Amino acid sequence: MNVTGMDYDYFSGNGHKGKRPPDSKKWIRIKEATIRYGVSRPTIDKWCKDTPFKLKIGGVALIDSEALDSYVESFRLPGRVGY
Repeated sequence: MNVTGMDYDYFSGNGHKGKRPPDSKKWIRIKEATIRYGVSRPTIDKWCKDTPFKLKIGGVALIDSEALDSYVESFRLPGRVGY
């Protein structure tokens, strides 16, 4: 695969920005987000604090995975793929 760091989409798994697998969900629970991003619950809470990423319905907190993906991608260093 011949893509640059800014063109690679880690979350879709297919290497092309903007395309998502058909089984991916837009709204995910916090527990799913901790597994997906590999961070703790307090970190997810910190990322979502005072942002439109989090939606609370009753006792369930849902996170907009597409918006959070964009937020996480904004911290990538230009021209770098991987570690």
